[in-house]
Amino acid sequence: MWIQNYLWDGTQLRWREADNIPPAAPFISSPDDPEAHYARKHTTPWVGDNVHSTETCEDDLPPLITTVETTIGPAADGAATPKIHAARQQRGLLPGTHIVDPGFLDAELLVDCRDHDGVDLLGPTRLDYHWQARQGTGFDAQHFQVDWDQRHATCPAGKTSTGWTPAVDNRGHPVIKMKFSAKDCRHCDQIAPCVRSTKRDPQRTLTIRPQRQYQALQAARQREATDALRRSMLAAPASKGRSRAGPSGTHPSSRGAGRAAAWRVVTRDHACENPPHAVRTADGGCASSIAR
Repeated sequence: MWIQNYLWDGTQLRWREADNIPPAAPFISSPDDPEAHYARKHTTPWVGDNVHSTETCEDDLPPLITTVETTIGPAADGAATPKIHAARQQRGLLPGTHIVDPGFLDAELLVDCRDHDGVDLLGPTRLDYHWQARQGTGFDAQHFQVDWDQRHATCPAGKTSTGWTPAVDNRGHPVIKMKFSAKDCRHCDQIAPCVRSTKRDPQRTLTIRPQRQYQALQAARQREATDALRRSMLAAPASKGRSRAGPSGTHPSSRGAGRAAAWRVVTRDHACENPPHAVRTADGGCASSIAR
Protein backbone atom coordinates (compact mmCIF):
# COMPACT_ATOMS: atom_id res chain seq x y z
CA MET A 1 0.00 0.00 0.00
CA TRP A 2 2.85 2.41 0.75
CA ILE A 3 4.03 2.41 -2.85
CA GLN A 4 0.67 3.78 -3.93
CA ASN A 5 1.10 7.15 -2.24
CA TYR A 6 4.72 7.53 -1.21
CA LEU A 7 8.09 7.55 -2.97
CA TRP A 8 11.52 7.13 -1.39
CA ASP A 9 13.93 9.41 -3.23
CA GLY A 10 17.04 8.08 -1.46
CA THR A 11 16.98 10.59 1.38
CA GLN A 12 13.38 11.05 2.42
CA LEU A 13 9.84 9.78 1.95
CA ARG A 14 7.83 11.98 -0.40
CA TRP A 15 4.15 12.14 -1.33
CA ARG A 16 3.57 11.07 -4.93
CA GLU A 17 2.27 13.67 -7.37
CA ALA A 18 -0.40 12.78 -9.95
CA ASP A 19 2.20 12.48 -12.70
CA ASN A 20 4.36 10.06 -10.70
CA ILE A 21 2.09 7.16 -9.79
CA PRO A 22 3.43 3.57 -9.94
CA PRO A 23 3.17 1.55 -13.17
CA ALA A 24 -0.11 -0.25 -13.79
CA ALA A 25 1.20 -3.71 -12.84
CA PRO A 26 2.12 -2.94 -9.18
CA PHE A 27 -0.54 -0.25 -8.78
CA ILE A 28 -3.61 -1.34 -6.80
CA SER A 29 -6.51 -0.20 -8.96
CA SER A 30 -9.37 -1.77 -7.00
CA PRO A 31 -9.80 -2.02 -3.20
CA ASP A 32 -11.96 -5.11 -3.75
CA ASP A 33 -9.43 -7.07 -5.79
CA PRO A 34 -5.67 -6.40 -5.60
CA GLU A 35 -5.12 -8.60 -8.66
CA ALA A 36 -7.25 -6.37 -10.89
CA HIS A 37 -5.14 -3.76 -12.66
CA TYR A 38 -5.79 -0.84 -14.96
CA ALA A 39 -5.38 -1.67 -18.65
CA ARG A 40 -6.09 -0.01 -21.96
CA LYS A 41 -6.42 -1.21 -25.54
CA HIS A 42 -6.57 1.59 -28.05
CA THR A 43 -9.39 3.79 -26.66
CA THR A 44 -10.94 1.21 -24.32
CA PRO A 45 -9.81 1.29 -20.66
CA TRP A 46 -10.79 -1.19 -17.95
CA VAL A 47 -9.74 -2.53 -14.56
CA GLY A 48 -9.33 -6.31 -14.61
CA ASP A 49 -7.30 -8.74 -16.65
CA ASN A 50 -7.06 -10.34 -20.10
CA VAL A 51 -8.52 -13.69 -21.06
CA HIS A 52 -7.13 -15.38 -24.17
CA SER A 53 -9.14 -18.31 -25.50
CA THR A 54 -8.08 -20.89 -28.09
CA GLU A 55 -10.76 -22.84 -29.92
CA THR A 56 -11.27 -25.35 -32.68
CA CYS A 57 -12.52 -24.18 -36.04
CA GLU A 58 -13.88 -27.07 -38.08
CA ASP A 59 -16.11 -26.37 -41.08
CA ASP A 60 -18.76 -28.89 -40.07
CA LEU A 61 -18.46 -28.73 -36.25
CA PRO A 62 -19.21 -26.06 -33.66
CA PRO A 63 -16.19 -24.17 -32.26
CA LEU A 64 -14.89 -25.63 -28.99
CA ILE A 65 -12.69 -23.70 -26.60
CA THR A 66 -9.62 -25.80 -25.85
CA THR A 67 -7.43 -23.38 -23.89
CA VAL A 68 -8.05 -20.30 -21.78
CA GLU A 69 -5.12 -18.25 -20.50
CA THR A 70 -5.46 -15.34 -18.10
CA THR A 71 -2.91 -12.53 -17.83
CA ILE A 72 -2.95 -9.29 -15.86
CA GLY A 73 -4.53 -6.39 -17.69
CA PRO A 74 -1.32 -4.43 -18.42
CA ALA A 75 0.48 -7.50 -19.83
CA ALA A 76 1.21 -7.44 -23.54
CA ASP A 77 -0.73 -9.95 -25.64
CA GLY A 78 2.53 -11.50 -26.77
CA ALA A 79 3.17 -12.68 -23.19
CA ALA A 80 0.27 -15.11 -23.61
CA THR A 81 1.55 -16.76 -26.79
CA PRO A 82 4.15 -19.07 -25.11
CA LYS A 83 1.64 -19.93 -22.35
CA ILE A 84 -0.98 -20.91 -24.91
CA HIS A 85 1.49 -23.13 -26.70
CA ALA A 86 2.70 -24.73 -23.46
CA ALA A 87 -0.87 -25.53 -22.41
CA ARG A 88 -1.69 -27.05 -25.79
CA GLN A 89 1.56 -29.00 -25.90
CA GLN A 90 0.72 -30.70 -22.59
CA ARG A 91 -2.37 -32.15 -24.27
CA GLY A 92 -0.77 -32.84 -27.62
CA LEU A 93 -2.77 -30.09 -29.34
CA LEU A 94 -0.02 -27.89 -30.74
CA PRO A 95 -0.96 -26.65 -34.23
CA GLY A 96 1.52 -26.52 -37.07
CA THR A 97 0.41 -22.97 -37.86
CA HIS A 98 -1.08 -20.51 -35.39
CA ILE A 99 -2.85 -17.50 -36.92
CA VAL A 100 -2.79 -14.48 -34.63
CA ASP A 101 -3.12 -10.72 -34.54
CA PRO A 102 -0.11 -8.34 -34.41
CA GLY A 103 -0.08 -8.23 -30.61
CA PHE A 104 0.63 -11.95 -30.36
CA LEU A 105 3.74 -12.09 -32.54
CA ASP A 106 6.99 -10.22 -32.90
CA ALA A 107 10.45 -10.99 -34.26
CA GLU A 108 11.49 -12.85 -31.11
CA LEU A 109 8.29 -14.90 -30.91
CA LEU A 110 8.50 -15.82 -34.59
CA VAL A 111 11.86 -17.49 -33.93
CA ASP A 112 11.19 -18.90 -30.44
CA CYS A 113 7.83 -20.48 -31.30
CA ARG A 114 9.31 -22.13 -34.37
CA ASP A 115 12.40 -23.40 -32.52
CA HIS A 116 10.85 -24.44 -29.20
CA ASP A 117 7.33 -25.45 -30.18
CA GLY A 118 7.54 -26.17 -33.90
CA VAL A 119 4.73 -23.66 -34.43
CA ASP A 120 4.61 -21.20 -37.33
CA LEU A 121 3.06 -17.93 -36.22
CA LEU A 122 1.02 -16.50 -39.07
CA GLY A 123 -0.51 -13.06 -39.07
CA PRO A 124 -0.02 -9.36 -39.77
CA THR A 125 3.16 -7.94 -38.23
CA ARG A 126 3.47 -4.67 -36.37
CA LEU A 127 4.12 -1.70 -38.60
CA ASP A 128 7.60 -0.23 -38.77
CA TYR A 129 7.34 2.95 -36.67
CA HIS A 130 10.32 4.74 -38.24
CA TRP A 131 9.37 7.76 -40.32
CA GLN A 132 11.03 6.34 -43.44
CA ALA A 133 8.58 3.40 -43.37
CA ARG A 134 5.53 5.46 -42.36
CA GLN A 135 6.12 7.98 -45.13
CA GLY A 136 6.16 5.25 -47.75
CA THR A 137 8.78 6.98 -49.88
CA GLY A 138 11.69 6.86 -47.42
CA PHE A 139 14.51 4.34 -47.14
CA ASP A 140 13.49 2.04 -44.28
CA ALA A 141 15.39 -1.07 -43.15
CA GLN A 142 14.17 -3.28 -45.96
CA HIS A 143 15.86 -0.99 -48.52
CA PHE A 144 19.28 -1.92 -47.12
CA GLN A 145 21.23 -5.06 -47.99
CA VAL A 146 22.71 -6.64 -44.86
CA ASP A 147 25.86 -8.77 -45.13
CA TRP A 148 25.81 -10.78 -41.90
CA ASP A 149 29.18 -12.42 -42.54
CA GLN A 150 31.02 -9.17 -43.24
CA ARG A 151 28.97 -7.32 -40.57
CA HIS A 152 27.91 -4.34 -42.62
CA ALA A 153 24.94 -2.98 -44.58
CA THR A 154 24.75 -1.38 -48.01
CA CYS A 155 22.39 1.54 -48.52
CA PRO A 156 20.28 2.21 -51.66
CA ALA A 157 23.02 4.58 -52.91
CA GLY A 158 25.59 1.78 -52.74
CA LYS A 159 27.49 3.03 -49.69
CA THR A 160 28.63 0.59 -46.99
CA SER A 161 28.19 1.12 -43.26
CA THR A 162 31.29 1.76 -41.18
CA GLY A 163 30.07 0.63 -37.76
CA TRP A 164 28.41 -2.52 -36.37
CA THR A 165 27.47 -2.37 -32.68
CA PRO A 166 25.35 -4.89 -30.72
CA ALA A 167 23.04 -3.01 -28.34
CA VAL A 168 19.76 -3.22 -26.40
CA ASP A 169 16.73 -1.08 -27.26
CA ASN A 170 14.48 0.71 -24.78
CA ARG A 171 12.33 -2.41 -24.40
CA GLY A 172 15.22 -4.66 -23.55
CA HIS A 173 15.44 -6.35 -26.97
CA PRO A 174 18.84 -7.08 -28.50
CA VAL A 175 19.50 -5.03 -31.62
CA ILE A 176 22.35 -4.17 -33.96
CA LYS A 177 23.19 -0.55 -34.77
CA MET A 178 25.00 0.21 -38.02
CA LYS A 179 26.32 3.69 -38.74
CA PHE A 180 27.18 5.14 -42.11
CA SER A 181 29.97 7.58 -42.77
CA ALA A 182 29.03 11.23 -42.32
CA LYS A 183 31.15 12.01 -45.37
CA ASP A 184 29.15 9.58 -47.53
CA CYS A 185 25.83 10.89 -46.22
CA ARG A 186 26.79 14.56 -46.62
CA HIS A 187 27.53 14.19 -50.32
CA CYS A 188 24.67 11.80 -51.09
CA ASP A 189 22.00 13.09 -53.47
CA GLN A 190 19.45 10.74 -51.87
CA ILE A 191 19.78 12.09 -48.34
CA ALA A 192 16.20 13.48 -48.17
CA PRO A 193 14.35 10.13 -48.03
CA CYS A 194 17.01 8.71 -45.70
CA VAL A 195 17.94 11.24 -42.98
CA ARG A 196 16.09 14.18 -41.43
CA SER A 197 18.92 15.39 -39.23
CA THR A 198 19.47 19.15 -39.12
CA LYS A 199 23.13 18.69 -38.21
CA ARG A 200 25.81 20.01 -40.54
CA ASP A 201 26.97 16.45 -41.20
CA PRO A 202 23.88 14.19 -41.24
CA GLN A 203 24.59 10.53 -40.65
CA ARG A 204 22.30 7.52 -41.09
CA THR A 205 22.09 4.93 -38.33
CA LEU A 206 20.28 1.68 -39.11
CA THR A 207 18.90 -0.33 -36.18
CA ILE A 208 17.78 -3.91 -36.78
CA ARG A 209 17.21 -7.14 -34.84
CA PRO A 210 19.79 -9.97 -34.72
CA GLN A 211 20.06 -12.07 -37.86
CA ARG A 212 17.51 -14.83 -37.24
CA GLN A 213 14.92 -12.45 -35.81
CA TYR A 214 15.45 -9.90 -38.59
CA GLN A 215 15.16 -12.51 -41.32
CA ALA A 216 12.06 -14.07 -39.72
CA LEU A 217 10.39 -10.66 -39.49
CA GLN A 218 11.22 -9.78 -43.09
CA ALA A 219 9.89 -13.14 -44.27
CA ALA A 220 6.69 -12.61 -42.29
CA ARG A 221 6.20 -9.17 -43.83
CA GLN A 222 6.73 -10.54 -47.32
CA ARG A 223 4.25 -13.33 -46.65
CA GLU A 224 1.83 -10.77 -45.25
CA ALA A 225 1.62 -9.14 -48.67
CA THR A 226 0.65 -12.37 -50.44
CA ASP A 227 -2.81 -13.58 -51.33
CA ALA A 228 -2.13 -16.84 -49.45
CA LEU A 229 -2.06 -15.04 -46.11
CA ARG A 230 -5.23 -13.12 -46.90
CA ARG A 231 -7.00 -16.39 -47.73
CA SER A 232 -5.78 -17.95 -44.48
CA MET A 233 -6.96 -14.99 -42.42
CA LEU A 234 -10.36 -15.15 -44.04
CA ALA A 235 -10.74 -18.92 -43.69
CA ALA A 236 -12.92 -18.39 -40.62
CA PRO A 237 -15.14 -15.33 -41.30
CA ALA A 238 -14.51 -12.28 -39.14
CA SER A 239 -11.91 -14.11 -37.10
CA LYS A 240 -8.29 -13.20 -36.64
CA GLY A 241 -7.33 -14.21 -33.11
CA ARG A 242 -8.30 -10.72 -32.22
CA SER A 243 -8.13 -9.19 -28.79
CA ARG A 244 -11.66 -7.89 -28.69
CA ALA A 245 -13.19 -5.29 -26.43
CA GLY A 246 -15.95 -2.69 -26.47
CA PRO A 247 -18.68 -2.60 -29.12
CA SER A 248 -18.07 -6.16 -30.28
CA GLY A 249 -19.99 -7.39 -27.24
CA THR A 250 -17.15 -8.51 -25.01
CA HIS A 251 -16.92 -5.55 -22.67
CA PRO A 252 -14.14 -5.03 -20.14
CA SER A 253 -15.04 -5.72 -16.52
CA SER A 254 -13.27 -5.42 -13.21
CA ARG A 255 -12.08 -8.91 -12.39
CA GLY A 256 -8.89 -10.38 -10.96
CA ALA A 257 -7.19 -13.71 -11.49
CA GLY A 258 -8.86 -15.13 -8.40
CA ARG A 259 -12.19 -15.10 -10.20
CA ALA A 260 -10.81 -16.51 -13.43
CA ALA A 261 -11.85 -20.14 -12.94
CA ALA A 262 -15.52 -19.32 -12.48
CA TRP A 263 -15.50 -16.79 -15.28
CA ARG A 264 -13.94 -19.30 -17.68
CA VAL A 265 -17.03 -21.47 -17.33
CA VAL A 266 -19.17 -18.45 -18.18
CA THR A 267 -16.92 -17.67 -21.13
CA ARG A 268 -17.14 -21.22 -22.41
CA ASP A 269 -20.93 -21.29 -22.20
CA HIS A 270 -21.20 -17.82 -23.72
CA ALA A 271 -18.87 -18.84 -26.55
CA CYS A 272 -21.01 -21.85 -27.39
CA GLU A 273 -23.99 -19.54 -27.92
CA ASN A 274 -22.05 -16.58 -29.31
CA PRO A 275 -18.73 -17.89 -30.68
CA PRO A 276 -15.91 -15.38 -30.41
CA HIS A 277 -14.13 -14.64 -33.63
CA ALA A 278 -11.68 -17.44 -34.32
CA VAL A 279 -9.00 -18.25 -36.81
CA ARG A 280 -8.11 -21.47 -38.57
CA THR A 281 -4.85 -23.25 -37.85
CA ALA A 282 -3.16 -25.97 -39.86
CA ASP A 283 -4.60 -28.75 -37.70
CA GLY A 284 -8.15 -27.43 -37.89
CA GLY A 285 -7.78 -25.42 -34.69
CA CYS A 286 -7.93 -21.71 -34.29
CA ALA A 287 -7.18 -19.02 -31.76
CA SER A 288 -8.87 -15.91 -30.50
CA SER A 289 -8.38 -13.61 -27.56
CA ILE A 290 -10.92 -11.71 -25.52
CA ALA A 291 -10.13 -8.72 -23.33
CA ARG A 292 -12.39 -8.87 -20.31
